[in-house]
Amino acid sequence: MDVAVEFLSTHPPDERPTNALLVLRAELLRRRGELRQEHLALNFAWAEGKITHEHDLFRVLGLFPALLAVVLTEGWGPPSFQRHQHAPKVALSRTLHLRTLGQVSLTLNGTPVNAVLDKALQALTYVLLEPGTQQDSVADALWSDKDLRRGRQSARSARQSLNTQIKALQTDLGLPAVPLIVSPGRGRENSAWTIAKNFELRCDAQDVLMQVDPAQVEQLYQGPFLPGNDSEWAAHWRRNIDDHVAAVLRQGMNDPNLTPRQSLDRLLRIARIDPGFQAEQDLQALALECRDPVVSRTAQAAISYIQQGEWDLLPSLRMVN
Repeated sequence: MDVAVEFLSTHPPDERPTNALLVLRAELLRRRGELRQEHLALNFAWAEGKITHEHDLFRVLGLFPALLAVVLTEGWGPPSFQRHQHAPKVALSRTLHLRTLGQVSLTLNGTPVNAVLDKALQALTYVLLEPGTQQDSVADALWSDKDLRRGRQSARSARQSLNTQIKALQTDLGLPAVPLIVSPGRGRENSAWTIAKNFELRCDAQDVLMQVDPAQVEQLYQGPFLPGNDSEWAAHWRRNIDDHVAAVLRQGMNDPNLTPRQSLDRLLRIARIDPGFQAEQDLQALALECRDPVVSRTAQAAISYIQQGEWDLLPSLRMVN
């Protein structure tokens, strides 16, 4: 792998046979812990202008098993990759999807992970969003109502519960059973918690934060982050996510192709996410200018809800799924 990184680090773009090589280089650097923003900016700006944001890197991660298999079986060289540049996506053997927006759930290779404690999924979310975290940080964030000793016990129990369920499901799916959250071992009270390298873990909270397309953000954002969790750390991430979503959707209001109903729904989303957004003026203008009487009436109803502080009723007025 070091030879692969060296080749792509020293050869200019016009000598690299495919865009897939650029992505592979980024993955190799990522696995070595050496991926930096400048790598993304320099490499992907060259890739025909098609990859312009760092989040695009994660969209094509499914290519890496096939590409890495080529390296291992056929050696490193442009001819090998030219033959395989159109290789189909190959799903990783252990793909987890963690949903945290609107509701909390976890699937492994598309199969729901059932009977998992809410706190266990919250612990997984914390470890994912706070890489390099230690056990005491998890205990303090999720069990702040307990002293450190009992918080540690609760954190360990949650990790063991999640790992037990994940290993059992792997066995059911015919996969070797490995734990999901790992720590250095016994004897370390404040050990670091990490996601095992055997898993590819995708989370809607991370996906929405890396997305800048309003339509994609609308699709990803299905509700508040970890609903019902009033802890300080959850409130912090909830505010960050809501601020990002509202900013992207506000920018998306400038799209001249939006229909009146799409504009109304987008305004309702923004107003619900960001109560500080002065939506009444835009809703009033839409009600007056739109020739669709349903849109006009709905906009007026939204204004009434906002003025009464009935933010939770705004989603009921949405007209476009």
